[in-house]
Amino acid sequence: MMSERRFQEYLRNEINRLQHTRNDLQKRMRILALSENEYFTTASYDIRLEENSKVAIHTGKQMFHNTVLAENSYLSGTHRLRIKIENLNSNHKYLFFGVLSSSIDNIQSVPSFYSPSAYGWSMKYIYVKGIQIGEYDSDIIQEDVIELELNCDERIISLLNKRTNKKMQMMADGKLPWKLHCTICCPGDCLRLLD
Repeated sequence: MMSERRFQEYLRNEINRLQHTRNDLQKRMRILALSENEYFTTASYDIRLEENSKVAIHTGKQMFHNTVLAENSYLSGTHRLRIKIENLNSNHKYLFFGVLSSSIDNIQSVPSFYSPSAYGWSMKYIYVKGIQIGEYDSDIIQEDVIELELNCDERIISLLNKRTNKKMQMMADGKLPWKLHCTICCPGDCLRLLD
């Protein structure tokens, strides 16, 4: 039988454990809710954000790798973000979809997919830690909806073309939290975040 003193200590430990669990669950619920309310926030060079920052348009006159980041940071849980390609230059198709560590401050110095915290897919290549590691045979065209799934707990990101059901997946062991990270290259190219 437990002494009164040991019983009191046991109760205090259980209360502390339950409070920690509750705080952790509340934090995870807040993070999951964020993915439903995503919008673009940071854009480089010739990107214009429209429609409450749900739309990113390349407004430049020349081809240039312009970066757009989403607002929310993803630290735990699994999040699905959908992006519609509203306009895509048919001669020079180049887009990038992936993640970047949210600790990156300056996205304008080099093409952002070369960042050591960048993971994702361009229309031709696969990037891990900003290094091109292989080719990607993209089937992405204008009007496609791309779903990017971020599994923070298992450190896996996936790209799914909803039209063709083609899915790619990679381990992303980079620093969390992550931000959605897209690159738009050609004048007139346009991406829309879907709810």
